[in-house]
Amino acid sequence: MALPKGTSNSGIKNLKKHQFKKGESGFHFKPREAECVQCNKKYTSRGPRSSYCSTVCKEKSRPDKQKTKFVCQFCDDEFLRRAANNAGKFCSRRCSGMWVIANGKKNYVYRAFLYKPHKCNRCGIDDYQLLCVHHRDQNRKNNDIENLEILCANCHYRIHWGKGKTRKAKLDNIVEYLRRQEEKRKKV
Repeated sequence: MALPKGTSNSGIKNLKKHQFKKGESGFHFKPREAECVQCNKKYTSRGPRSSYCSTVCKEKSRPDKQKTKFVCQFCDDEFLRRAANNAGKFCSRRCSGMWVIANGKKNYVYRAFLYKPHKCNRCGIDDYQLLCVHHRDQNRKNNDIENLEILCANCHYRIHWGKGKTRKAKLDNIVEYLRRQEEKRKKV
């Protein structure tokens, strides 16, 4: 027999001792007072089966023989972790993120600031708030470090406005276009 619309039996099997209420997006368990198995600290549990106050206590409770030594690919520090599908590459999320920046194709701004001097390549300004990254070949998909150039906002603006025509010529074209549009409106 199918369940009525908006109800679910997932996650409520063998939970008769726990109080729960039906919410808009499923079952929400009422907070309950619990005691951590590892450090005996009192905490408020929002889950039906939680036994630990934090993931640190949960990891401390596991025997060391279940953990394996790994070496971080970014900082080369040794660390212990349970062997899992993707475990063993990095000691922390920070190291994982820094590795992606240093070796990945994403975050070209961070990569440019890692490998290039922190000043404008054209005028030499070194104020971080004014610096941005420019693609030399105008292709944003080409994030090779040789294609990236750190520029101040003014120099970057000049490169894009001056491509093909000077800034004055572009502004003259815009003014001429607006004048023609105004003449068309007057005729109608």
